[in-house]
Amino acid sequence: MLEILSQPGAMPIPDRLVRALLPVAAPGIERRQVRIRHLDAHSNDVAEVRVPDGRVLMVKRGRYPWSAARLTASRTAAGLLRGAYVRVPQPIPLPDGVDQEPVEAYWRIEHPTLQELWPTLSPARRRHALRSLGRLLRRVHRVEAGRHGPLGGGEAPASLEAHLAADLGWRLLPAVYGEWPQAAWEVERLVALIPRLAERLGDAPPVLLHGDVHLGNVLCDTGYGGARCVGLLDLESAGGGPAEADLAIAQLHHGPLFASPLPDGWFRALLRGYGREPDPFALGFYRAVHLANMGFHSALVGHAEHAESVAAALEWEVDALARAE
Repeated sequence: MLEILSQPGAMPIPDRLVRALLPVAAPGIERRQVRIRHLDAHSNDVAEVRVPDGRVLMVKRGRYPWSAARLTASRTAAGLLRGAYVRVPQPIPLPDGVDQEPVEAYWRIEHPTLQELWPTLSPARRRHALRSLGRLLRRVHRVEAGRHGPLGGGEAPASLEAHLAADLGWRLLPAVYGEWPQAAWEVERLVALIPRLAERLGDAPPVLLHGDVHLGNVLCDTGYGGARCVGLLDLESAGGGPAEADLAIAQLHHGPLFASPLPDGWFRALLRGYGREPDPFALGFYRAVHLANMGFHSALVGHAEHAESVAAALEWEVDALARAE
C-alpha cells in the first residue's frame, strides 16, 4: 500500500531492497508472503513490511547526503543502550550489496508512544508518566558516549569547547548569515559564551544524548493502566554531550513556540523523575543552541513569521545567559 508521499524527493522503498533484507531478517519468508506499506516520512523513505506471524519490519532508506551519518548514529546509540534498561529499535545486520547504502532495518517495538496515550491520561497519570520519562532519560544519560557531538560524525572533537566552536561557529553561523541574518548577532554572542559553558562544566565525560526528545519518540508500557516510559524511537540525532542538551530540547518541543505545548508544571514533573537539577546555565545555553538550529530551519524552508518568533526567543535566552554570573 502506498500513501501519498508529500515530502520532497520521497520515493517508495524498492522491492529489490525488501527481497535482499528478508533472508537476513526473517529466514524462510518469501516476498509474496509479506505486505508492504510505504509511509510518508520527513527525511527517510520508510516502509512497514508485515510478515505472516504479525511482526513488522521497519525499513528506512536515507534520501539526503547526510543520511548515512545519521543512520550510523542510530546504530551506534542502539548498541550503547544494550543493557541500559531502555528499549530501542535494534538494527539488523545488512546483507552484502545493501550494507553500502544508507539503509536501516529493525523489528518494530509494539508499544504506543506517550504522544498517542497523552489524551487518554488523567492529570495524575500524566504526572506519573512524566516522572517515568525523567527516570528513562536518567538511564540514558548514565551511558557514556565516548565523544562530543554526533555519533555518526567523523573524527571526534577533542573537547566540548572544540565541538561547540566547530558546530556553532563554523557550521551554523555562516548558514545563519546566509538564510536568517536577523539572528546572526545572537549566534555570534552564543559562540562567545562557549568558554564560559566549558569552564562551568569542566571535564565531565560526554553522556549519551538522544538528541530529539519529545513525547512522540517515547515508548510506553500500558500493562497496569497508566503509561510507564520504557523506550525511545528515532535515534538518528544521537550524540554525546552534557545531559542538559536533551532536557533543553524537550523543553522547547513542548513549549509555546512549537507544535506540542504541554501544561505548566510538566517539566518540573519530569525533573522529579530525573532525580537531579540540571545546571541552569547549561540548560539555558542548550535552549539557545536548539533555538538557533530550529529558527535557521524555519527560515530556510520559508516560515518567516515563525523564524521571527524564534529569533526573539533566542535573543531573550542569550540576554539571560549574558546576565548570569
